[in-house]
Amino acid sequence: MTRFYRGLIVLSISLIAASTLLPFERPLHAVLPRDQPLPAWFFAALALVCAAAAASAAAVGLLRFRRWGRWLGTAATLVAVAALGFLVVAQLDVALGTPIIALSALGALAWVIGLLMAWHPGLAPRFRP
Repeated sequence: MTRFYRGLIVLSISLIAASTLLPFERPLHAVLPRDQPLPAWFFAALALVCAAAAASAAAVGLLRFRRWGRWLGTAATLVAVAALGFLVVAQLDVALGTPIIALSALGALAWVIGLLMAWHPGLAPRFRP
């Protein structure tokens, strides 16, 4: 169970990192006005970058069986879901190609399953402060 758990965490980070290396399907043109407030999607994208950084740190904690890794991973997941939901509503996902979406979705699925396994009573006692 421990090997499968660690494999899921490593697989999720690998898939999501691989999806960031793929090119967009079509160019995304974004204009940031200087004389007006920044658009809301800008802050959602910033939150997504912060969630990715937090998830990277959480992955280290999860692989080392640290309790803070579970909490940080859960928080990063919730922030990422909210930010992605807002970016989809703002229709900024149209530039992404099918391979990027597929790799990201598989990575997110592996991450969520690994995070749920970290909270499972069979694996939770291994986590220490």
